[in-house]
Amino acid sequence: MEAYRLIPLETYPRRAHFAYFSQMAQPYAGLTAPVEITAFLKKLRQEGSPFFLSFLYCVWRTAPIATASRTGGGPLRVICPGPSGSRRQPGSGGV
Repeated sequence: MEAYRLIPLETYPRRAHFAYFSQMAQPYAGLTAPVEITAFLKKLRQEGSPFFLSFLYCVWRTAPIATASRTGGGPLRVICPGPSGSRRQPGSGGV
């Protein structure tokens, strides 16, 4: 299991982004970009690999690296304090 580290929001460089998105009922971000995949498609066809799963794998492996290089940090997981100090992810129910 991955260890979590607490980030003090008072000094967090991306605190404005966090504040903005954390106020949304369903926080999300989207991105649309042109991507040249001709060589990728050729390789998939040669190997007989499925397009969607292969493309999804590549995007998920690349996105955290690209995000970190532009913003100084990768994707984060927010853990909210729950009852009696337990931890839960936002939207997972509970009080």
